[in-house]
Amino acid sequence: MSRPTLALLDASGYLYRAFHAIRGLTGPSGRPTNATFGFATMLQKLLRDRKPDAVAVVFDRPERTFRHEMDPTYKATRQAMPDELVPQVTDTKKLCRAMGLRVVEEPGFEADDLIGTLADRAARAGIGVEVVSSDKDLFQLVDGEHVVVWHPVKEVLLDPAGVKEQFGVPPERVVDVLALMGDSADNIPGVAGIGEKGARELVNAYGPLEEVYRHLDEVKGKRREALAAGREDAFRSRELATVRRDAPAPGGETPDTLLETFRPAPRDAGRVAELASLYEELGFSRLKRELLEEAGAAAPVEAAPAPAAEAARDGEAGVEWAEGGAALAGLASRARAAVRVGLHVECAPGRPFPPEPLAAAVALPDGVVAVPLAGPGAKAGREALGALLADGRVTVVAHDVKRVFLAASALGLPVPARFEDPMLAAYVEAPGLFAHDLAGDARALLDLPPEKVPTPKDVTGAAQFDSATPLETDAGRTYLAARARLPLALAGALEARLSGGAGEAKRRVLDEIELPLVPVLARMEATGVLVDRDVLASLSREFEGRLLDLETRIVEAAGESFNVGSPQQLGRILFEKLGYTATKLTAKTKSYATGSDVLEELAAQGLSPVPGLVLEWREISKLKGTYVDALPQHVAADGRIHTRFDQAVAATGRLSSNDPNLQNIPVRTEAGRAIRRAFVAPPGRLLVSADYSQVELRLLAHLSGDEALVEVFRRGEDIHRATAAKIFGVHPDLVSPDQRRGAKTINFGILYGMGPFALAGQLGVPQSEAKAFIKAYFDRFPKIRACLDGILARARETGGTETIFGRVRPIPGLTDRNHAVRSNAERMAMNAPFQGSAADLIKRAMVGLQGALDASGTSARLLLQVHDELVLECDEADADRVAALAREAMEGAAALAVPLTVEVGRGRNWADAK
Repeated sequence: MSRPTLALLDASGYLYRAFHAIRGLTGPSGRPTNATFGFATMLQKLLRDRKPDAVAVVFDRPERTFRHEMDPTYKATRQAMPDELVPQVTDTKKLCRAMGLRVVEEPGFEADDLIGTLADRAARAGIGVEVVSSDKDLFQLVDGEHVVVWHPVKEVLLDPAGVKEQFGVPPERVVDVLALMGDSADNIPGVAGIGEKGARELVNAYGPLEEVYRHLDEVKGKRREALAAGREDAFRSRELATVRRDAPAPGGETPDTLLETFRPAPRDAGRVAELASLYEELGFSRLKRELLEEAGAAAPVEAAPAPAAEAARDGEAGVEWAEGGAALAGLASRARAAVRVGLHVECAPGRPFPPEPLAAAVALPDGVVAVPLAGPGAKAGREALGALLADGRVTVVAHDVKRVFLAASALGLPVPARFEDPMLAAYVEAPGLFAHDLAGDARALLDLPPEKVPTPKDVTGAAQFDSATPLETDAGRTYLAARARLPLALAGALEARLSGGAGEAKRRVLDEIELPLVPVLARMEATGVLVDRDVLASLSREFEGRLLDLETRIVEAAGESFNVGSPQQLGRILFEKLGYTATKLTAKTKSYATGSDVLEELAAQGLSPVPGLVLEWREISKLKGTYVDALPQHVAADGRIHTRFDQAVAATGRLSSNDPNLQNIPVRTEAGRAIRRAFVAPPGRLLVSADYSQVELRLLAHLSGDEALVEVFRRGEDIHRATAAKIFGVHPDLVSPDQRRGAKTINFGILYGMGPFALAGQLGVPQSEAKAFIKAYFDRFPKIRACLDGILARARETGGTETIFGRVRPIPGLTDRNHAVRSNAERMAMNAPFQGSAADLIKRAMVGLQGALDASGTSARLLLQVHDELVLECDEADADRVAALAREAMEGAAALAVPLTVEVGRGRNWADAK
């Protein structure tokens, strides 16, 4: 008969591992649950795999321990627990108790000491012990008979031989190695100059610490000097690293009392109900469902999540490959009967555009119908898909539904008449908290592990499909089924989150801004923007010549040849040869820092032209590599670049541009404007650029209600000149260029939470002067200070910010004990309502403008959205009318306390249209 086993779980280690492994998961209430969820799944796996008879889940307490009395610097360098993790400790303890497990913690003692005490008692009582931890400090508990360590990361049992193989010494010598090498995580000093390798060699050669010092005269060189100087630290470090075996822990000392204390409570109906309720509260729907199934109960039927999530696990279950005949003929009627269907259209990526649709999958209540869009049966499949999309009685639910629009456009099919997009719903509900790809949303909302969401790699072994990929295989059907069913599951999970209270406001953002924008963006992507490759080729040659000239001038000024693109070589030239004083080192390599901020500071000193020339060289080099030489690779067969606009990436609500990114081409430098000249209109047409003027400052006036600021905008005055006049106490006509420049920096800096230090750097003035500028600004515009303080106070109270249209942005870190983290979060919170409202404004304007263009009878088309600017293409004869439509749509996107104004230009290329 085998002896019983007690598992002693190092809960803190488990919790931190889960916290860093899974990011951005939140429950229905909005509180973070990533660590609790990861802990729960790892704990269930442990119980299932190791099958212990008894379990103690041992937690650290926040109070100081006896080790702090021994050494006040103990753990002094350890960072505070992340704010997002703090409430999850309580949730995790609650979870353990609901699972029927005993939670152990004791003020004044660390979890290690409680584990050591329980391990010692159990071993003396003849009970087998598995210490569940990857912490090397606990290796010292392993003995040759009762106590082993289960390493949860490597999933191996460490007996004495295993500890020796893992750590280099037997268990009884672990504390001696720690005494010499120290432990930076706990701020245990060890002996300065003795590392882990040296500590192991000394202990293996001489034995315990006392023997190492007894043979000190045999140790040679610097190692001997280090040991002699660090004797006191070594013995104190060993005492700090030694795990106690006499802590006040529950369970008694007999086998019966220990096993009775820590044996998991039986899973009766009451405990199952309690745990299921907690899973529901935390939003762990998969764990709840599995619990109820295991208990022999049926999970409550939800709108769609359960069956769809099951489908992702259960393979092709009910997948019908329909190449024609009755299956396709009946698809339309089955979809109408279902009213809402899941839809996925799989495409091979176009090189570079358009995409090549391969197959569609339609999720119905009684199964999934897969429809070929390429190869045999493609003609009938396309007709069936087109009929489904055009049917106004059927709502298609697709994750990233814009891809369906693009596929339909590529096939010449109607676009969806009615559609939902759970990707956009999840993004509106929780922006910036997790990735909104299908796997990210499924993990966050359905508790579905990423490995349960099939990818192209599961079908072909490659990251993407190509036009020859056969999807009618079992693996292909499984993939299509999951991709069609999961959107329905996600939509069901999001239904409750987007209803009632704050949910209603989020629903309005989804229904009134994000979803109407989808067809607009799809048309923009399909249209693309025409590019003159000859202009880019000429620019490439010009930039190459400029780079060579700059390199020559840099080398001449430096007095020797070196690689201008090497930060290390540049650092040596600047700080060792030219005599500049190094102010900071790089974090990783500890070499001289030569970033733009450093070079700008050095250039301002005027000692050498090298820093300024290198800055210019870097700008030209970056523009050449990122745009001039790269853009031609993105030009499609139609001569246009078809960038992708992502709606569900930026937490602010802004659109992002990818493949390629066209939003970061500089507009204020001549080099940037030269690149914009490559974006052109076809013969007989023009580009029209419409750009909001100072939209975020106008939103500041609207939200603050500051009379002075509102009046400036209502009168149409120069806001920066007016601000300078108020700050410096002069008449607007007497404001100098430097004063206006300073006011402009302050105006925009205030929106981004800029403090005196940053402002001083921007303006090149002493910090005291910058502080006086900020004080004068808030003295002249008092309601702005109150507005920003109010935004910050509400953000701390609610955990996030809100735009004027109701878009919510969670802001983690507002109460973090780390000053840098907290300050960054505060700056984010102060800016988010302005940047987010500006994002909402231009999205609303795009939807309105597209409607106006459609009704205008012109052939004008929206091409690009770049921050606060829209770029259109139209016939020359229609340019005035299109410019007026753009201005009207953008200025009428919202009624603010101040007028919205739009600057409109037109030209043969993008640069000339500005």
